[in-house]
Amino acid sequence: LSSRARRWCACASLSMMLRIVALVILVARSNAAFRQRLPTTRYRQRAPPAVAAEDAPQVADSSSRQQALSEAAKLGDWESALARLDELSETSEPVPPRAFDDAITACARAAPAQWERALATLDRMADSGLEPREYAYNGAMAACGRVGKWEEASQLLDRMVRAGVAPTQCSFNTAMAAMLRGGRWEGALNLLQRMRDRGLVPDEVAYGIGIA
Repeated sequence: LSSRARRWCACASLSMMLRIVALVILVARSNAAFRQRLPTTRYRQRAPPAVAAEDAPQVADSSSRQQALSEAAKLGDWESALARLDELSETSEPVPPRAFDDAITACARAAPAQWERALATLDRMADSGLEPREYAYNGAMAACGRVGKWEEASQLLDRMVRAGVAPTQCSFNTAMAAMLRGGRWEGALNLLQRMRDRGLVPDEVAYGIGIA
């Protein structure tokens, strides 16, 4: 190769390295923000509905189980979270979507992440007649990504789209993190392009280095 060609190859390699580093920073920063919001910003507190006196103990018991499930999610205590979910399923009251979301979050935050249980809980949510939304899908993708299950995370993103649930920036970033942990940086860059194709704006870090 001529000296000019060698310089061009070196510059191209450096450019690609900068793109990969930028993507790593992008995903890490976005995932950190996602983890901070996981159990707390998804729902607003509502006033409890009026209940008959004979039903009050059951409602109070369900409420305490949901609270315990949410606490387990914050701690990544997947065993307690799934146990509380089972208890809620045994009552006559319908299991709220938040209970499934929190159980999936607990699986994602566990050490190591319980990705198979997160996927099973997502399926269980759908089987119960509830439609998983972005929060549940993102939690399941996070569980897969933490243990390098990039194929499963990518499949969840596709499943999310097929179900009519619009992926958010957080959804794509979570899937990209899984790709990177699995050593699939080209796949992560492809997801970044898919993100832009859907009209989602990448993080400012991406623009700062020129990855977008």
